[in-house]
Amino acid sequence: MTQSVLKQNTIAPAKSARGDALIAKNIATLGQLYSGIENISEEIYTSSPANSSSIGMHVRHIIEFYQAFLKAICPDQADEICYDGRQRKAVFESSKTASLNEIKNIQAHIEAITCCDTPLTMDVVIDPDAPMEALQTTVQRELYHVLDHTVHHMAIIKMTSSQFGILFEQDFGLANATKSHQQKANA
Repeated sequence: MTQSVLKQNTIAPAKSARGDALIAKNIATLGQLYSGIENISEEIYTSSPANSSSIGMHVRHIIEFYQAFLKAICPDQADEICYDGRQRKAVFESSKTASLNEIKNIQAHIEAITCCDTPLTMDVVIDPDAPMEALQTTVQRELYHVLDHTVHHMAIIKMTSSQFGILFEQDFGLANATKSHQQKANA
């Protein structure tokens, strides 16, 4: 099994600056998601506008990716990530309260990560007619993946919410590369 990367009752190894930055950015982005959906009504959270998934469906999807990642790095759990075979939990698309609670739980687990260079195996569906294939990755790489995936879905949430007249802050769902490009263009 992959070595434990969650804090235990022992002294944790030092994290890299890059790992610390990824952990902090994941926590901050999840905080932005939390704040963004906190004041949306349950009705809007669960409503599906024409040709679009509900906000709740996107939040559920984000939560499930983090859960799949965390399951792979948690002691006594699976030691491989499988986003494609993740457990779907409809409660997160139908209950904003359940989602908000789980976002806080995920933030706490992300904050407890102690080692970002730990190798992991990720099972993926490359061909739907073939068995899953195993790819090699690291905790650090997957922290970046779930972060990027979350920002992408936050952008969709922002577009969906605008159909209900709800506006989010300008950088909600804005990719870090886009922010960097805009800052350089404005310098």
